[in-house]
Amino acid sequence: MNTPWTRRQLTPLGSIRLRAVLLSAALLFMGAGWLSARGRTPRLRSVEMKHADLSGVDLSGSDLRGAAVVDSQLIRADLARANLSGADLRKSNFCGASLRGASLKNADLRNALFVGADLREADFSGARMEGAYIDGAWLWKNRFEGATYNQYSTFPQYFEPTLCGMRPIWKN
Repeated sequence: MNTPWTRRQLTPLGSIRLRAVLLSAALLFMGAGWLSARGRTPRLRSVEMKHADLSGVDLSGSDLRGAAVVDSQLIRADLARANLSGADLRKSNFCGASLRGASLKNADLRNALFVGADLREADFSGARMEGAYIDGAWLWKNRFEGATYNQYSTFPQYFEPTLCGMRPIWKN
């Protein structure tokens, strides 16, 4: 019996994609209320994902401390009140995502994209934001003390990073 998922037909790239799809499906299942029905929120501490498509996933209130979700799609994902402290979120796409009240303390957000994201009351203290694109995001009552940015970081026109306690890091 020759199925499309036989081992000899699965390339290393296909294997990575299959694992990302299976993990995405598991997270969708958890986000659908499986864990919250028991009064618990998903605990995904130190989970590692690369190139994962988590678009539309509901991870509100999740514990994602130290997670590595690098170069992933989190378009319209619900991460409200999630704890992403120390997470590695480099090159991830958060367009239209809700991170309202999320903790991103000391997170690595280099080259992350936040166009149209709801970032109200999110805590970015100590985060690395070099090259991050935040223009078009909804900012209100945020904390940026000690966060870093560089000449490639893009913020809304009204936003002045140094007045919010951010530190510039300029490279030649």
